[in-house]
Amino acid sequence: MSKTKEALVQAVKVIKMWHGDEVFDIYYNCSPEMKLIREALSENEQADAPDKLLPGVPCSHPGCAQHMSHPCEVCGRIACR
Repeated sequence: MSKTKEALVQAVKVIKMWHGDEVFDIYYNCSPEMKLIREALSENEQADAPDKLLPGVPCSHPGCAQHMSHPCEVCGRIACR
């Protein structure tokens, strides 16, 4: 993992800890600065293993985030969780 990606992952974990789960989900999915972090993490994420993906960050499958009732065909998660 690159140093930049490690720093972004750590920053997201700290922000989640500060905000709590519910507020973090809103902030993570709606704020412009978190959009940039999500995009950077998605671009740098080559492996679609669920244990390597952050909650809320879709895998390479275009419909990953829309899977609400069944697991994603690529990473096996439901709603990126």
